[in-house]
Amino acid sequence: MKKTYEKPQLEKRQKLSRVTAVAGPSVASES
Repeated sequence: MKKTYEKPQLEKRQKLSRVTAVAGPSVASES
């Protein structure tokens, strides 16, 4: 159950990371 819940969250994080990288490295540096 935990793994099933972790997988979608990881995907969301990867997508967010991608958006942040595209938005600008300055934003990722602040995080």
